[in-house]
Amino acid sequence: MSESTENPIRLLLVDDHQSFLWGLVKLIESEGPGMKVIGTASDMPEALDIAEREQPDIILLDIDLHGVNSLDSMSVLLKITKAPVLILTGLRDTETRDRAMLSGARGIVQKEESAEIILKAIKCVYQGEIWLDRASTGRIFSKLLNPLNGDTSPEAAKIASLTPRE
Repeated sequence: MSESTENPIRLLLVDDHQSFLWGLVKLIESEGPGMKVIGTASDMPEALDIAEREQPDIILLDIDLHGVNSLDSMSVLLKITKAPVLILTGLRDTETRDRAMLSGARGIVQKEESAEIILKAIKCVYQGEIWLDRASTGRIFSKLLNPLNGDTSPEAAKIASLTPRE
């Protein structure tokens, strides 16, 4: 699927580091007419406002916004727009990154990735694909297949003994 000048991928960028946000805008602008930044936000209230008003095609979202976990508001974000969320983060915490995917994100890309990888991730998510490294994919599938994930409480044991019909 190729983007045309008439229908560029419209992006909302959400990050609390202004210099990174500026660089990301410049990177996307360098891609030419295929992508367009329609808004930037440095916190979730601002992101929610812009997302609802502008209805972007893709939202690039940092997890940590001024010490607030943006995943706590992601369900609201996904309700007000049909735009897929691509997490762009510097966090290495696998549990938080997995939570992002299980909360509805369509991909995760590390901030230190090359410009080409970030742009490729945007295009892939725009085309309906998932952007995820192999290790994360394995962990997330494991969590989906075994939602109790090592919980040995009596409640978890009772739930695990239920048949699919039950």
